[in-house]
Amino acid sequence: MMIIKADLVLAKQNIWTNLIFPKEQLLARTIYSNEIEMVSQAQFMFEYLWNNAVSVERKFKEF
Repeated sequence: MMIIKADLVLAKQNIWTNLIFPKEQLLARTIYSNEIEMVSQAQFMFEYLWNNAVSVERKFKEF
């Protein structure tokens, strides 16, 4: 299984994404876009993750 880490930056009508691949490949890619569709999708994804996040306190209580 390959795990890819990503950072996401939304600023007004722009999006920057850094994709970080496993150490074996040592590759990183930065993607920039100001296309409305990509910015809207990134904003939706951020809001979905933010609204469905579980607090650290709750996770600690589960253990």
